[in-house]
Amino acid sequence: MIRPEICIGDIRKYAIKCHQQHPDISLDFYNIYQQLIFEKGRQNDPKVPESGKEYGPDSALIPDFMAWDTKDPQALARLIDQIPVSGASVTPLSAMPQIDPKLPYVKAVRPFFISREMPYIHTSPHIDDCFVFLYVYEGSCLLELDHTAHEMHQGELCIISPRVIRRHLLTENDFVLCIMAEKQHFENAFLTLLGKDNFLSEFFRRALVQNERGHMFFMIPPDTGICQIFQRLFQEIVRPDSYSDTVFSLCLNLLFTQIIRSQEETYRYFSRTSTPAAFVAMPYILQYIQENFSQLTLEALADHFHYDKSYLSKTIRRFTGKTYTEIVSHYKLERAAHLLKETDVKISRIAYDTGFGSCDHFSRCFRKYFAATPREYRKKYR
Repeated sequence: MIRPEICIGDIRKYAIKCHQQHPDISLDFYNIYQQLIFEKGRQNDPKVPESGKEYGPDSALIPDFMAWDTKDPQALARLIDQIPVSGASVTPLSAMPQIDPKLPYVKAVRPFFISREMPYIHTSPHIDDCFVFLYVYEGSCLLELDHTAHEMHQGELCIISPRVIRRHLLTENDFVLCIMAEKQHFENAFLTLLGKDNFLSEFFRRALVQNERGHMFFMIPPDTGICQIFQRLFQEIVRPDSYSDTVFSLCLNLLFTQIIRSQEETYRYFSRTSTPAAFVAMPYILQYIQENFSQLTLEALADHFHYDKSYLSKTIRRFTGKTYTEIVSHYKLERAAHLLKETDVKISRIAYDTGFGSCDHFSRCFRKYFAATPREYRKKYR
């Protein structure tokens, strides 16, 4: 067996050292790894574990995250520092011409991954062709998405869709966790989630099907529940087997449940910050639209949430990339399609129940959306 020469902690310490000596230089993980390999080779002094044993798939020297006391953040930090780095998991930055040939592109090397964000690394704008979940466990993080900055604090979670221009700044005292989910594997693993109707599944559907770029912020305090999810995610990364990706995706589903349950906490938290209130409340607003779309008007929605109609309309467009009318029409037509497939309710009744003024108007909208009349659609799927 081969002794690993580099661990995560070595990369982190080297990044801190380089920043102290040359604070203006942009650092990246791959170059630091190569430099450490070079230095250790030149010294001909490979790192030998203190016990004298070698690393292997079942080695006790691989950190055991299931032994972590979830109430101790620094114990988690020490375990992460012990994770060995293999050359196969480190790839150089490349360009993605279809987005911007000048922007570095960070490629996902595994279907799912979790790590600790490094201080002073990837501080210049770059893009990821995967979903990214950033969680501030301790400290803070200055996050810039598509050139708009937001300072994240403890407990804040940001979900970022693929190909968003991203950069972040954090110090060695900040503790930020990063989960990456490769786009294709994410879609395959979360078909059940994507079939549900909530603001989170709608966000993922837009990113996967329509390639829309966007992000969402949430507040989830680092309690035992969320820490146990991170514990299992790390364990599946460092001690993988043929079931690890499946277990990882199941744990992500638990995380999504925590996110959906955090709506009230999220709203209370961000309402105290400088973030525009309507933008923070948008998950609530979209959920309300979904539950009341058949008879809801923009005026009634603005009145319910105490916002100016024009301001709310612009905020909805900024947050979702769609107008209020387009969102309501989407919910109406999806509901109508479900009724056509699953029930024997008359088409005229479906048109009325989903909020269309007449059968003719309903048929025109339905045909434009599904490329089939309601009668053709029912016949095809029944």
